[in-house]
Amino acid sequence: MGYYISITESKFSIRADQKEGALKALRALASQPSYAWVEKDWAQRPTLAKTLEDWRWELLENESGNVTGICFTGQKQGDDAEMFNAIAPFVDPGSFIEVIGEDGYRWRWAFNKGEEGICLEEQWADVFWGGNMKSALTDLLNSEDDTGCSDDLTVVSKEAIETIRNLLKENS
Repeated sequence: MGYYISITESKFSIRADQKEGALKALRALASQPSYAWVEKDWAQRPTLAKTLEDWRWELLENESGNVTGICFTGQKQGDDAEMFNAIAPFVDPGSFIEVIGEDGYRWRWAFNKGEEGICLEEQWADVFWGGNMKSALTDLLNSEDDTGCSDDLTVVSKEAIETIRNLLKENS
């Protein structure tokens, strides 16, 4: 068994001079007994790219050795968050990997700059299914009117606002 995932979008980079540090941080996880879907001898690999292949992730690199992207080569989610958490201090801030699960849940692993450097943050998406929200937002935008208003004021339809409020209540 397992939970199928796939990447929907990503922006992922590591500078070439940070790859060795990321590899060392990842190897520090080797003291754990085992990780789901990871090759048993993964900590023996000579490079970060080869090590991540054993975790079912492929790094894309440019001619200067900088990591410029990442691809998921597996099918099912394993202990990926633990791996990303280990290498987070070496990933460029603003990087992210957006994922969708087999049941439609969406989240992203975001590498954000915090008080203690770059850290991993899991962000879950709020998804509204159905066309009602898009229609309600379109109605709201179409109701915009600034006739007789100052430059910084626009009036919108109260009915359109109430429709959006009701849709948000239904989906929360």
